[in-house]
Amino acid sequence: MWDDDNYKVKRYRCILKSLYLAVSCFTLLYFFVFTESYSDERGFGRPNQPSESGLLTELLPGADDQSFELIKEALVMPVSEKQNQLEEKGKSSLKQGEKRRLLPCGIPVGIYLETKGVLVTEVTHVTGSDGKQKIPCDGLIEAGDYILQADRKKVTSKEEFRDMVRSSRGSSMKLTVEHNGRQKMVTIKPVLADSQEYIAGLWIRDNMHGIGTLTWLDEKGSFAALGHCISDIDTGGLMEIDHGQLYHAEIYSLVKGSESQPGSLAGAIDYRMKSCVGTVTDNTEQGIFGSGNKRIQNLVLERLNSYYKTASFSALWEQAALETAAADEIRDGKAQMLSCFSGEYRLYDLEIRKIAGSEAGYENINLEITVTDSSLLKQTGGILQGMSGSPIIQNGKIIGAVTHVLVNNQTKGYGIFIENMLAH
Repeated sequence: MWDDDNYKVKRYRCILKSLYLAVSCFTLLYFFVFTESYSDERGFGRPNQPSESGLLTELLPGADDQSFELIKEALVMPVSEKQNQLEEKGKSSLKQGEKRRLLPCGIPVGIYLETKGVLVTEVTHVTGSDGKQKIPCDGLIEAGDYILQADRKKVTSKEEFRDMVRSSRGSSMKLTVEHNGRQKMVTIKPVLADSQEYIAGLWIRDNMHGIGTLTWLDEKGSFAALGHCISDIDTGGLMEIDHGQLYHAEIYSLVKGSESQPGSLAGAIDYRMKSCVGTVTDNTEQGIFGSGNKRIQNLVLERLNSYYKTASFSALWEQAALETAAADEIRDGKAQMLSCFSGEYRLYDLEIRKIAGSEAGYENINLEITVTDSSLLKQTGGILQGMSGSPIIQNGKIIGAVTHVLVNNQTKGYGIFIENMLAH
């Protein structure tokens, strides 16, 4: 289910908090991909519309020219110029083939991100009090832009921006807007709508939340998840974030896929502060990255101890941490996917074929994956949405992470090289 309006979000949270106090249960959040909360500046909710760009059609290599639709849990789009610069800077700090020792996790986690300023998802018309239709921001602001300031005051939430527009009483407003990684100044004039409120004709969003998989944890407590970026479902662009958090999550059911729709994990995210296990600092094409706190060690210890039976995180690290593999070490053939979606440590058999990112057209598509594990196929039918980020292991080394699933054949998908994640 999707929460489209902040008022509804607050009302639902209040209800869920009361339920928690009464029965000590987690806040239940149904999700399909990544959920969003967004509204127009009038404060009315808007149904979440499916996006055609949510389905990526690729030719599956060796499939006799049969086209398969490829869906990613967060949409793939070219990153902004600024993001490219950041990624190139990060890549220069890691030599090609450089190896590290990491703790593979495969643990479902709740992810909450807040945008930088507010994200414009659509520019639309306004029916004025005079009955005429107008587009106040036409040619000034586009879908995918970020509104950072209004009249030199920092914009931190959609409610704040909506209040600024209302209080303008129709006077011109100077906005600082980020467009394709570059800032510009625009002047808009809100319109008195037939609802007798001043609005700017913008649909906006300020956060995104959902469930994904924790890929790895390093010796300093830094983490990576997903193996791909989180993109806005309406604009298709990489979501530029101000900050975010990682939370404890529980998977309570599996939704099996159909011939035209991938399955998904359904679960509960515990948004209490004591269940926050880390801070998200970067959203990139290679995944989301950040720093964990002490609770992330407890979470990993709890999940992996179903197999390792260790007394402490340091003991777990000594037993379970693995060396990463360079791309030239990866071989076509047998590998395993680590996933704790069942609540316990499990390795599932895969067949992989190493491919070049340029061959598939995306830098986070480096491995072609086929699920061969009979128990996973029986339980899930293949790769589910929410498994993105599950580490892939071959010959005792971490070689990558799952990133994609094919819509009409959920036994197949794609993954990213671990060295590409490390070079984010």
